Amino acid sequence: MRQPAYPGAFRTLIGGCIDEYWPARDGETFEVRFADGTIVRAHWWQDSIHPETADVIASYTSGHLSGRAAILDHAVGDGRVLYIGTRLPADPLRDTVLAAVADAGVRPLVTEAPAFVEVARRTSGEAAFLFLLNHSETDTAHIPLPEEGFDLISGKETGGSITLAPLDLAVVRTALADVRSS
Repeated sequence: MRQPAYPGAFRTLIGGCIDEYWPARDGETFEVRFADGTIVRAHWWQDSIHPETADVIASYTSGHLSGRAAILDHAVGDGRVLYIGTRLPADPLRDTVLAAVADAGVRPLVTEAPAFVEVARRTSGEAAFLFLLNHSETDTAHIPLPEEGFDLISGKETGGSITLAPLDLAVVRTALADVRSS
């Protein structure tokens, strides 16, 4: 009995199908070439992807699946679906995801926060609250803020920035504004 191609019900969502996957041998890597010419070394596995309605943004250039699609980009409604058919190194993976996020119009709440600082925004009917958590056990974070506010933890005005000691947090109350318009 033949199994249907992967990913089953998600086939139309990713704009293609996967008919096979190849696990890598210990230490084996293979090249993935992006449309801009960047080449990275991936590992762990390769999906044998057959694009149908999606654009190919990267292809394998070595290994069993050389010449086949490695990453699909598919427009769906008002959004996009990225399908990554291999294990990319951390930096290329981050860059690929951040490019898709930026293309979707999503902007960071705080543009210059270090990677170890978590930022979230919540609103009430009267104010907005910016939650900043420094997850580093060793690094102090100096973070420019998009607007002035009042830190509910320290009881101090923030001005245009805030400094968080290692493992510190702040909850900054600001005026209620629609961040989607900025």
